[in-house]
Amino acid sequence: MKKFILKISFFIALFGLMSDCFAKDSLVIYFSRTGDQYKVGNITEGNTAIVAKIIASQKDADIFEIKPVNDDYNLPYRELTELANDELEKKARPKYQGALPDLSEYKEIYIGSPIWWGNYPMIMYTVFENNDFNGKTLIPVMKRPLSSRNLGKTFSSV
Repeated sequence: MKKFILKISFFIALFGLMSDCFAKDSLVIYFSRTGDQYKVGNITEGNTAIVAKIIASQKDADIFEIKPVNDDYNLPYRELTELANDELEKKARPKYQGALPDLSEYKEIYIGSPIWWGNYPMIMYTVFENNDFNGKTLIPVMKRPLSSRNLGKTFSSV
């Protein structure tokens, strides 16, 4: 009986060690806009979404899409820039659907987002303020921003 209990204990400990080896330690969160894109037309998957999915696949990471509760962003380009600027000036905090996974399970978090007016879209600040990213390695992922003059301040504020 003692040998049996020892064997079972050994396999339980081994399984515990092995499960840690295969545990995912990366998470990709992203916000991406579909609809009318400047000089591209109407798209069903945004550039940031495409890149986020590639990273998640390559890193074998979990992935979470930030989806606005009220999708006010499916606008023609000029109207979107006006809305984005208005949200920035008002320091708006648009709500998003669902909840991020338990961040305590991850070591590194990739943050995919467009840059609007040299800053993250305000919905991303809602994410940053409502979740605890302390102790995590944060890796920003974005396409080349046209208006990047405030990026240094953006990263330091997050």
